[in-house]
Amino acid sequence: MDYKGHYVEAVSYQLVDSGRWVPKVLIRYASNGSITTTPLTAFAHEHDTQAAADAYALTLAQMWIDGKT
Repeated sequence: MDYKGHYVEAVSYQLVDSGRWVPKVLIRYASNGSITTTPLTAFAHEHDTQAAADAYALTLAQMWIDGKT
């Protein structure tokens, strides 16, 4: 998904031991003539489903981008 000139991709992952999902997102954007990738992971916010974790990750990315721009 594109958000304010940034490409945002949810890549949440499932924990083997508990089966819960950890929200993770990759944010790609142009910086000083090159593409920068910033990963954000919300270790303390596990979810029961991948969809819930991805939704949280996308919200986290939007908050990060809004705070940066």
